[in-house]
Amino acid sequence: MFPSSSLHRITWGVEAFPEGSALQNKTARILEALAGSMGMQIEPVYVMTPDQLRLPPQIFMDIETYGIGEDVETPRSFAERSREISELVTGHLKNWINQLGGTHFLPPHILVQHQYSSRVSVETLVAYAKNTGAEWIAVSTHARHGLTRVLLGSFAESLVSHSELPVLIVGPETVPVESIRRVWFPTDLSVTSRSAFDYAIEMARLWNAELTVYHKVPHLLEYTSTFQQDAPDLEMRMRYGELKRVEVDAWAADAGERGVRADAILDDDSGDLAESILLRASQLGPAMVVMESKSGPLSSMLLGSVTRTVIRSSRCPVLVLHPAREEVRQAV
Repeated sequence: MFPSSSLHRITWGVEAFPEGSALQNKTARILEALAGSMGMQIEPVYVMTPDQLRLPPQIFMDIETYGIGEDVETPRSFAERSREISELVTGHLKNWINQLGGTHFLPPHILVQHQYSSRVSVETLVAYAKNTGAEWIAVSTHARHGLTRVLLGSFAESLVSHSELPVLIVGPETVPVESIRRVWFPTDLSVTSRSAFDYAIEMARLWNAELTVYHKVPHLLEYTSTFQQDAPDLEMRMRYGELKRVEVDAWAADAGERGVRADAILDDDSGDLAESILLRASQLGPAMVVMESKSGPLSSMLLGSVTRTVIRSSRCPVLVLHPAREEVRQAV
């Protein structure tokens, strides 16, 4: 999981026809800047499915299982049509990449996926990234909410939930950066978060950036009475804060001993954790948020609710890690 002295390859999940997309253009600009500072190559990859191109499913079906009749294409015409569609999309992507003018982009690649399934598309992209030696997968998110998200799903959120590789997210609120001067690491100070912290240290080292360790003290009393707070509860809270202050300072000191400039923030203010992360990260200048896919014991299933909110609304690029999943895989 941990980066070496340099990173080499990013698999970038792109849209089929990104011309005129401000979000895709912004993502390209951010990736080009990061690739230039780290010596990485970026491979744009599009997972082509029937629903995304509004094409009839039989175009992608095995013609033998579909059946051949007078009004059904032969196997040869099926192959030709699939190839034509791939060539059309590849041509659009090549023209767009050339217009971007970047120097770190590889030729685009098309993956044909035969099913109407976002989950299978994610698995296809992750498998390709791992097989080609990519260290990261990058994707942009439109940050849909409510019914639109329920109906259409979120490819980015599904990718974050299922990828063993780190996933770089660029959203509508993300501000383009030319370099990373600070790594912002929000943490619950858990064992799995410690593994992610080791990765954040190495990223800060690669970028010659400063590292901020951020921990927010949970306001347990907000779940009880708003009007009564007895002395034992307050004493417990103060003791918890003191213990976490020592711990978060120790994490920052550890980064310093490993050659990375680091500081620690213990946030004792009330308020939503995700909103606190977003507010403080927006004040950092050129920065990247590096965080786990889950943030604390109250996180929702698969993708933590805190992480979900941050990747939708962050003004900084967000790198999401799955340290626990990687540790389990290595142990097995």
